Amino acid sequence: MDAIVDAYGPEERATGWYYYLDDRIIFPFDAICIKPIGMVNFLFDSSGKPHVKSRELYEWFGISESTGNGKSRQIRDLLKIGLFDKKWTLPSRMKDNPRAWMIQLNGFLLDARYCKPEIQLEAYKKGLIPYLPGVNALED
Repeated sequence: MDAIVDAYGPEERATGWYYYLDDRIIFPFDAICIKPIGMVNFLFDSSGKPHVKSRELYEWFGISESTGNGKSRQIRDLLKIGLFDKKWTLPSRMKDNPRAWMIQLNGFLLDARYCKPEIQLEAYKKGLIPYLPGVNALED
């Protein structure tokens, strides 16, 4: 699905998407958008912080779990949001997202965080990894 949005920057594009979706989905928009983004960012992992159960999230918004899950699925399908999706991972969670670091080298799938620095640099230049391990302050 494509939408034409007259916007100058990422914030205006996000606002445009919000209103585009808001016009087409008659539902508490915030409630159904939090779950897909929370899923990608480990919000429902009990070992992480912050953490919440999806049932509790929907209770807070005053909607049933089945309705919330169904609408959340529509958002994930519409925006093509998948588990460990790098495009929707918060910068503070990127180091925990294994998919953000997987590269293919000579036919082998590798975690770039454990590769030699020259391989990491090449992967970073090609846009295959989000940042150079040990260089970005968010990693610590």
